[in-house]
Amino acid sequence: MDSPPPFYRRWMQPAHWAILWPGLPELWQGGDFSALIQAVIFSGLLNLCILSTWVWLDLLPGAAWIGAWLILTGFWIISCYSNARALQKLAYISSGETSANLFIQAQTEYLRGNWFEAENHVERLLQRRSNDVEARLLLVAIYRESGHFQAATQELAIVETLSDAAGWRFEILREKAYLQSLSVLPPTVANTPLASSDIPPNTPTIQPITASAA
Repeated sequence: MDSPPPFYRRWMQPAHWAILWPGLPELWQGGDFSALIQAVIFSGLLNLCILSTWVWLDLLPGAAWIGAWLILTGFWIISCYSNARALQKLAYISSGETSANLFIQAQTEYLRGNWFEAENHVERLLQRRSNDVEARLLLVAIYRESGHFQAATQELAIVETLSDAAGWRFEILREKAYLQSLSVLPPTVANTPLASSDIPPNTPTIQPITASAA
């Protein structure tokens, strides 16, 4: 017996059918709360349309049921498009590098002084684990070393709101001390090593990263 064509096998997978219900792919794969809200709203609109059209005909005044169906259809079309993009993104993430490898690559590029590459790896990691305190602290260090002090401060504020931030209290306080010291320095001095008096007790001094000789 001949096997079904590839496109048939692909679309018979449950993940592809999930795009037909708003919010379902992200809710299924990642438990996204906003996707849950989207799915509940669609369910409520669909029930309203069905009830007002075939069950309780006087539920909506006049021809308002037509407008309800139009709103539902527009919402569904936009959501299907959004679901398809979300499904592609989730498939790309699941088939790509592991989170551990991304963090190692980010650290490697950071130690080499390649700020753009390091930031790119961390951003990709945070797409998978947005609450990763260690990754966000590395991003703070990248911003700080590359001279983007405002971005570093904003990112550090996000770190402090995370549920696992308590376990990284020392690192957070250390980054705060570095940023407070650097923010008062003129731009020409901001990238120089900190004096020992500017660093809190028991905090290692960060030496500037220099490229090794060829």
